[in-house]
Amino acid sequence: MAWTWECVVVALVVGFTCVACQCVCWVVTIESTIFDCRNGAVKEPEEEQANLVEAPRSHGELLKELHAQGRVVRMQARLMLLVVLVPLAAAAWTSCAGGLPLWAYGLYLPFLVYNKAVEVQLLVRLQVPVTFGVIFDFTMGVLEHADWFTDGAMPIQAFQCDPDATEAWVTAFEASWAWPLAPVVRWLRFWGVLLLAFGAAAGAQQALATGRTQPLVDTALAADTAGMGAVAAFCDGKPGGTKGLKTFVTNITKVLLENLVQLYLQASFYAIIFDQLSDAGRIKLLASMALGIAAASKKLLEGVLAASSQPPWTQAAGFVTLLLGLTALVWVLTKLIKAHTCESHIWNLTTGCLHD
Repeated sequence: MAWTWECVVVALVVGFTCVACQCVCWVVTIESTIFDCRNGAVKEPEEEQANLVEAPRSHGELLKELHAQGRVVRMQARLMLLVVLVPLAAAAWTSCAGGLPLWAYGLYLPFLVYNKAVEVQLLVRLQVPVTFGVIFDFTMGVLEHADWFTDGAMPIQAFQCDPDATEAWVTAFEASWAWPLAPVVRWLRFWGVLLLAFGAAAGAQQALATGRTQPLVDTALAADTAGMGAVAAFCDGKPGGTKGLKTFVTNITKVLLENLVQLYLQASFYAIIFDQLSDAGRIKLLASMALGIAAASKKLLEGVLAASSQPPWTQAAGFVTLLLGLTALVWVLTKLIKAHTCESHIWNLTTGCLHD
């Protein structure tokens, strides 16, 4: 409790930063609108409605619009880095048994609402028709955005469970065929491994969201990083770019580096602290894994569908990725089931239930 006042100060600073960044985004949006008005780019509602119905955009006009809106999409991708500051602000109130406090989810909610509002605005500007596929991609984008937030909260909760969580994980490594990694795990700590995995995924996704050479591909990758599933799918499905490239790339940066690695670590964490978890903490952790499983399953399926129309070697790569992904998902689900059936709650692929 001696550190409470310092944590309050950190929380206030982080909260102020989040609010300030949101205000900057609103100002930039307003400034963009004013600039368009001065240049005659903003039409009267009647004229805009007429254009939506009577004059669909050509491919060239679409590329021009994507180039103009690329800055907005990339800004949303950058805001994903601020989302993870919310768990940091709530670190002093995060417990091993219960995870993040409920008010932290309330602090995250404005990020999600603002992100989806911007995505809807972009869909309108790009004249994307409302279909079941668009609604599905939009909904999955909501889940992916929330999954990013819950993944960022995991290292904070794991830190509160240290050193017990680390020692239990080291014991599991020592009993498995991966025993040479036990000293490395002990040195990095369990929360450190979570942080490294999350940082690697964040770095890879942010690096891919910076391109400005191919409007369709670049906007698709930036939108996917920002959790704008409908915009990303629309751009990835248009001719003129490298069709399907976003799907292949995100199978690496999101499915392999983020979803599957995080799912394995979260399933291990769930087993390690099984007896310590409160009912609320159990629900939060299982919900986080459900978000990751849903996001990974969707992207793996998209990868196979995209690969089916590509050359043979690309098809083979897509099916290999699917096989690896499904194997990892089965592994994760098995660990979750064994957490409820093993006496120690910890299950290894090579040794079975630990200490049974």
